[in-house]
Amino acid sequence: MKKEEFIQKIAGYVKKYAAVYEIKVCSPIIAQAILESGWGESKLAKVYHNYFGLKCGTKWQGKSVNLATWEEYEAGTATVISDYFRVFDNMEEGVKGYFELLSASTLSESEGNHRTRTISGNHLGRWVCDQFRLCAEKYGTDRAVSVNEV
Repeated sequence: MKKEEFIQKIAGYVKKYAAVYEIKVCSPIIAQAILESGWGESKLAKVYHNYFGLKCGTKWQGKSVNLATWEEYEAGTATVISDYFRVFDNMEEGVKGYFELLSASTLSESEGNHRTRTISGNHLGRWVCDQFRLCAEKYGTDRAVSVNEV
């Protein structure tokens, strides 16, 4: 799929679910999908319709796939690991899953201390910034991710 086609296709779904969750700014979410999926060309995106690199975590009850990935636990040092990623049936389900994860997810602030974050149209600007700031914490350890996506 050409880059322009990828943008058009994923943008339609992002706009659809952004409206459901009262989000008016879609371009950072589309940019995140481009970055995470390599314009939809990664194996995780092409085969498993996971365009945001969403890992399973402990609460995921859906389909999953175990793939090699790299993590940056220490600044500048890439470590290859095997981890479970969420699997979706199609692009729309992958985008919907992204919004569901970020809209009512529990983020670990420290061992045993959790808070629930929900989004609201009234707090859009802060929500968008928070989500991209926290994305590495959610499902990646690349220290450049937050900077690249904002």
